[in-house]
Amino acid sequence: MQSESVNVKSVLQVMHDYGKCISLIPMDPHFEDMSVALYLKNKTFTVWTFHRAEGYQERLIQITEQLVSLTDMKSIKDSPNQLTFPDEIIPISPLKFAFRLAVEKPYGFSLNKGRIEVRDTKSPLTIIATPENTADGWKYTISSEGEYKNIPMRIRAVIRGLSKFGSLEEIDNISACFPSRKRHDKLVRLILPYAKNISAVEDQLESDNMRGQLTTQTLGFSQV
Repeated sequence: MQSESVNVKSVLQVMHDYGKCISLIPMDPHFEDMSVALYLKNKTFTVWTFHRAEGYQERLIQITEQLVSLTDMKSIKDSPNQLTFPDEIIPISPLKFAFRLAVEKPYGFSLNKGRIEVRDTKSPLTIIATPENTADGWKYTISSEGEYKNIPMRIRAVIRGLSKFGSLEEIDNISACFPSRKRHDKLVRLILPYAKNISAVEDQLESDNMRGQLTTQTLGFSQV
């Protein structure tokens, strides 16, 4: 595809302007297999690529719009590839998962509506996350539907997964909250399918990191 005649920022310029690369997708399956990254500086996120094929700017806007749809992030007026997150404590981990979905899923992809739930892969249970407003702020209580020999064990495993992949803090064996105690249903809905199977997700992340290292080393910057 013909390249656009625009000036390309150097790696140092990108890092100076947009901050640290918090997530890198080595190949965008929906546009030229380009690498695309999410940067963070002073609570402003930037979707960026060094690729300059015709139409790359429109693709960055699509990814940004998907992040808005999948999370509680807000787009910045007059800066179509930049966003903020409405919380003083930014939950980086689930936003990384959201960025991956925004890039790898088709444009227009959305999560299910209604009750926050997922079918468990290690039991016949349906795992449910219920937001509850308490005197200390919002928390998410994990429960289940169905029969299983050791339901408390599966609930505890999901709580650990929410803590590991969702930046939530464990309150007890059945509930967790974001550090700010704010309500972020979209992030919980997004991360719950990963939280139920920690080992499989860790294996996938390790494989993705190996692929990503090749790209980051080539571009001259590293993820954090």
